[in-house]
Amino acid sequence: MGRPPPRPGHQGALSASLPPDSDLAVSVEMLVDNDPDHLAAQAAALGVAGTATDLRAALEDPAVAAASAGEHAIVEKPVALTVDDASRMIAAADAAGVRLYVAENVPYGPMPSLLRGIVETRRYTG
Repeated sequence: MGRPPPRPGHQGALSASLPPDSDLAVSVEMLVDNDPDHLAAQAAALGVAGTATDLRAALEDPAVAAASAGEHAIVEKPVALTVDDASRMIAAADAAGVRLYVAENVPYGPMPSLLRGIVETRRYTG
């Protein structure tokens, strides 16, 4: 791979789901938590240098900064705290010609897999 792995900001529980056959390399660059002690402990345990206790500031910067650098961005819920903030993130990605991907945090779990199968097979579940 010629490019370094994506550098997403991550808000929420520390979990990520990739398909079992994925060869995507991802590095976590920032953790956000309103408990500074817990945040420091988790950042140290995971070797993550970027931390923030202000969710608004953390959500404003990574996606726009990534787009400005020509990098794709992966964000989770909430995408942003306001429609204006989300619109700014989308506009930055569009202007840079990169993707802003909203990741569902459990797309490969048992329930989404079951529902996906029902939709794909059009199986009646009534």
